[in-house]
Amino acid sequence: MLTLGIDTSTMTTTVGLSDGREIVSYDITGGRHNSEELTAMIQEMFSHVNKNLEDVELIAVGIGPGSFTGTRIAVTVARILADLLDKPLVGVSSLRAHAYKAARTLSIRDAKRGRVYAGVYEDYGKTVVLDDVLIDAAVLRERLGDVHVMAVEPFTDIFGTPELRNLRGAEVALLGEHVYAADGAMAIEDVVPNYLGKSQAEVQFDAKKGN
Repeated sequence: MLTLGIDTSTMTTTVGLSDGREIVSYDITGGRHNSEELTAMIQEMFSHVNKNLEDVELIAVGIGPGSFTGTRIAVTVARILADLLDKPLVGVSSLRAHAYKAARTLSIRDAKRGRVYAGVYEDYGKTVVLDDVLIDAAVLRERLGDVHVMAVEPFTDIFGTPELRNLRGAEVALLGEHVYAADGAMAIEDVVPNYLGKSQAEVQFDAKKGN
């Protein structure tokens, strides 16, 4: 199954292809997320492989948690492509897709103000131990003590240094294949960003209303 994976939940825009294994991933780090850049990357990727967009059999998109604006871009483009091409679509956790890098993984991402987005997975992301949460970093450390007792060690912090630990589009595609095999396609309208919390703008707006 040829699967297109897309993710814009971090500072890296990534797209990739898989067919049960990674075929290719294209990444841009540090740019501003926009739909034009993302669609151009997809077109560029297909120009370098012996396949066409019409050959895609499944579209998988990272739904976060992560950048609010960025995640919306990937979800919007994936939904449009699925509709135009009449292809099945699945939304997957961006944190969980990161977990394809290690057998047992703590996937963690900075959520600012002393908080993190985190999830714990086994079997290269196939088994969810701790579902994605927005949590205070100190509380997470306490929970990790419990997880250690549950013998989920060793952990790999795969957020790490962005230059070395970037999520790859093909990993989103690989997780999408696993989710699709287990649960089937999702309705296009059900594929939405998983924000977990409020944006900074929403927090500031709520604070003003409370004054």
